[in-house]
Amino acid sequence: MKTLQTSELQQFLQEKQLTPLQNFDGMMGTLKFYVLLCKDKENRKIILKISRNDNNIVKNQIEKEFKLTNTIYSIVKSKNFSFIIPQYLQCHTDTYPYWLTHEYIQGKPIGMIFNFNKNTDTAKMAYKLALCLSEMQTINKTDISKLNLSNNIETHNIDWYRKQKNENIQFVEKYIKNREIINIANNFFDHFPEFQCVPTHQDFGFQNIIFDAKNEKIGILDWEIFAFDSLARDIAHLWVHSWRKPEWRILLLNRFVSLTKINKDLFREIFKLSTILELGYYIKCFDVKKDIKENMQKYYTKTALDAHVKDLENIINNKIL
Repeated sequence: MKTLQTSELQQFLQEKQLTPLQNFDGMMGTLKFYVLLCKDKENRKIILKISRNDNNIVKNQIEKEFKLTNTIYSIVKSKNFSFIIPQYLQCHTDTYPYWLTHEYIQGKPIGMIFNFNKNTDTAKMAYKLALCLSEMQTINKTDISKLNLSNNIETHNIDWYRKQKNENIQFVEKYIKNREIINIANNFFDHFPEFQCVPTHQDFGFQNIIFDAKNEKIGILDWEIFAFDSLARDIAHLWVHSWRKPEWRILLLNRFVSLTKINKDLFREIFKLSTILELGYYIKCFDVKKDIKENMQKYYTKTALDAHVKDLENIINNKIL
């Protein structure tokens, strides 16, 4: 299997008349892709995403991301949503390396803003994020289905949740010694009724939410694992990853319930379902973090693990909301 080398990446950038705005050593990315901030020949900032390896899974992922994100971009723009997403500009999957480019969204990840900008109105931020999620869930499933990507866009119904539970419960059992709590969680998943699935981002975390303080605009990145899921899945993901801000995340939940006008008792149950799963994922990542990219391991600390285990116990015992 071919693997893209740094020298080949440099040559690629020259051919495409792209100027990198960061050192290669500081590149973002995943196990499958390099992600690089560049300027194009028109002096516009863009993001280049290019495959590290030559395989069909990566090729299909690039194609899906390009088509899916541009469709969502058109919907977001036509409905004048309160948030923005990047428009994808070019996509190439005919020959290796497979790559795409998309607009650069001005601003900073909200995790950085929360940590370093003490003047940020965090209550207003909670409202803005709750509004983003409520708007996202109005995206029409029919518009997405027109892409002929239906087989690649997952639907996470209750049967899917039960399968995920069985895969992850072993990691939860390792850290929660109270057998009664584990039994309650198992019983909750096994007897939860079917629910309506709505459009969800699936990775609605601090790293993918950009805030432009000058224009007070939120941008949302990385839509490639978009799926149809419970209405609480995205807010559960954000809630789990904002564990350092307990009062703020309760405010976030209340804002969301208010905006969507969902029955609070119903929301509590669906939120509990998604959050148990999200917490299980995090605990699993902590347990296998030696297999995770080195620059990601810093997120899986003992302090964070303890906070998530405590959250899991509270969620199962109905001590949240």
